[in-house]
Amino acid sequence: MLSRVRLSAVAPILIAYSFAASASAVEKKPAESSPSTGTGAVAAPSDFFLDEVWAKIGAQSCLTCHKLGGDAEESQFVLQDPQKSRGAEQAAALRLNRDAFTRMAKLKEGEQSRILLKVVGKLDHGGDDVLKADSTGYRILAEFVRRANDPHGVGTPSPAIVETDADRNAPPFFAGIVMLDDRRLLRRVALSLAGRLPTE
Repeated sequence: MLSRVRLSAVAPILIAYSFAASASAVEKKPAESSPSTGTGAVAAPSDFFLDEVWAKIGAQSCLTCHKLGGDAEESQFVLQDPQKSRGAEQAAALRLNRDAFTRMAKLKEGEQSRILLKVVGKLDHGGDDVLKADSTGYRILAEFVRRANDPHGVGTPSPAIVETDADRNAPPFFAGIVMLDDRRLLRRVALSLAGRLPTE
């Protein structure tokens, strides 16, 4: 009984410590003013651009050709490789890339986005079709185009957030999950945080 009381008293402390340690390990980004402040500074790239558009599309597909020395260096869509610089220069390269993507996202061919037509090969694009129309990358780029053309979000909702019949009929997220007992939880937390087994 006494060991059970110790376990239930120590486990929340270890969990709180792990959250505090992970929060302090997160690199804090310097605050930058937005273009609307009139200071001339440019806003930092959004998390959506960095985590989704740049990481999954730009760095993997576009940067191969759309850079200085690349096959598409003569195009109006030239990107910089942020991996080749550090600190403020890396942030500036990411801002330049975000701005280039935003400019392209706002261009239209008829009623459709020019960049979305190019990546699937419907317009002349030296890289042929880079993304399939039903791919995750295409949906991410389409969401970026939607956000770039409707920055305040007052238009139609994103197709990515529209609830479907499959979502409504899905079982609860944690259905079938069995929670650990206190002793096994303490063991895992101690191994994760301290790198050794708990002592009695």
